[in-house]
Amino acid sequence: MGALRRLHALAQGVRLGQGGRAGLSVLDALTEMLEAAGLHADAAHLCWTVALGAVARGRPDEHRWDRLVRVCEAGPGRLPSAYDMPVNLNRAHARAAALAVARSLRVRGTPVSGLLAVALVRAGGLATAWEAHWRQELDALRGHCDPDTAMEALFVDTG
Repeated sequence: MGALRRLHALAQGVRLGQGGRAGLSVLDALTEMLEAAGLHADAAHLCWTVALGAVARGRPDEHRWDRLVRVCEAGPGRLPSAYDMPVNLNRAHARAAALAVARSLRVRGTPVSGLLAVALVRAGGLATAWEAHWRQELDALRGHCDPDTAMEALFVDTG
């Protein structure tokens, strides 16, 4: 039990930004350990952090998003909050990566991938004062086959 608590505390430290200087590959390894130990909610949140870290570097890193979707789809309560977006999309390469990932997630057509796409589109739209391509992606999400995704997209304020 002590080892699980330490692993959980380590994941919490990364979540709070205390481990923010760790490389993505180190965080990938930690994610694998969390999954193996049965700490799936921690693994899901760290997957989110790592995938967003790659986007911030201008890298869509589809394998990281695949893992995030897989971990979140495996159980309830694992999907990160749509408002937990610790990524800076002020740089063009980060916005381009986020848009590529959002489109890829949307076309998967699953509830989890759709909600993750909405979170990315919301962040990208806000970062660009809702440039046309972000509005187009939001419109596509509003027609998503998953009703929860479509509703979440409808609630996004582009005002």
